[in-house]
Amino acid sequence: MDTPTIQHEEEVYFYEAQGITQWWVWTFAIGILVLLLSGIVAAMFLMRNMGDAAPIILLAIILMLVLTPLLILLKTFKLYIAADKDGLFIKYRYLEQDFNQLPWKQIAGAVVEPAKAGRGFSLRNSSSLGNIYNVSAAEGVLVSLRNGTQYFIGSKKAEDLRKVIVAHMGEN
Repeated sequence: MDTPTIQHEEEVYFYEAQGITQWWVWTFAIGILVLLLSGIVAAMFLMRNMGDAAPIILLAIILMLVLTPLLILLKTFKLYIAADKDGLFIKYRYLEQDFNQLPWKQIAGAVVEPAKAGRGFSLRNSSSLGNIYNVSAAEGVLVSLRNGTQYFIGSKKAEDLRKVIVAHMGEN
């Protein structure tokens, strides 16, 4: 499943899809492809004997064939955050098959925090922020569950997400 589907779409309280938008990631990745392509062109036109250029050209073509699908994967990679009547849902496209659901009744609190340790792509556990979900947000919502578990959910609309969570936490 590539895009999230929520049972009752008319009752969606919040939705956000984050992609990898950091300029330096794309500059680096595209720069590598440009270097490989220019290496192929230089090898083809500057080397007098094509037999000498063949290994360089072959290596550059193989690297391009490996890197291009990885760039497509990076471009389509997303973090989905959604909230409906059943709770809060979080999912990384390609990394998780199902949504991680946080039912409203399990949520004890939500606070907007800067994404210090979680800035940029992150799917990990931190001692101070709990389970971190973030792709490109500079801030997020620290969600505390009744059992003491915490989730840091990076969001470009962190205050909107916090308001939805606070309005519905404890329901059902």
